[in-house]
Amino acid sequence: MKSKEIRSFEELQKFRWFERIFIAMLAFSSFTVYAAVKFYGQQKYGYAGIFVVFTVAFLICLFEWRNCVFSKWDDFIKSIRKLQ
Repeated sequence: MKSKEIRSFEELQKFRWFERIFIAMLAFSSFTVYAAVKFYGQQKYGYAGIFVVFTVAFLICLFEWRNCVFSKWDDFIKSIRKLQ
């Protein structure tokens, strides 16, 4: 029982790293919006350009998050179900 608990805790720690990666990717997408506003200028491209840049960056982040999490998500759920 103890080894299963330790293994489950290790799986949980891995999942928390994926959460941290996702937060970092969201911060990156927020920085992308800031860069679009600051460096490219609102008058030149308008809010539509900023929205497009933000949407593309956010979709890239979501796809990367999906690839990171879903590769380990099934193993994480199975390890929790084994404990029950």
